[in-house]
Amino acid sequence: MASREMQELIRRSSAYQPRRVRARGALRKAVFYLMFGYLAFSFISRGIRLHNTLIAKEEVEQQIKFYEEQVKQLKAKIDEVNSAEFIEKEARQQLGLVKPGEIQFIIKEVQN
Repeated sequence: MASREMQELIRRSSAYQPRRVRARGALRKAVFYLMFGYLAFSFISRGIRLHNTLIAKEEVEQQIKFYEEQVKQLKAKIDEVNSAEFIEKEARQQLGLVKPGEIQFIIKEVQN
C-alpha cells in the first residue's frame, strides 16, 4: 500500500511529468523559438531595407538640389543672352557692326 501512495505522490509532484506533457512542452518551445526567430529576422531585414531607402532618398534629394541650381543658372544665362545690351555687345565684338553715325577704328598690331 505504501508503494501506491508513493507512486501517487511522485505522479502529483511537479518533478514528474508524463511523456506527452514533456513532448508538448518541447514542441511549444520549438514553435516559440521559430516564431521569435522569424519575427527577429523580419524586423532586422525591414530595418536594413528602410535604412537603404533613406540613403537613396538623401542621394536623390541632393541630385534634385544640384539640378535645380543648374536650371536656375541656365535661366539666368537665357535672360542675359536675351537682353538688348548683350545682343549689342556681341554684334559689335563678333560681327564688327557699328551704330549709324559711328566710325569704326581697326587697330592693327605692328610686327617687328
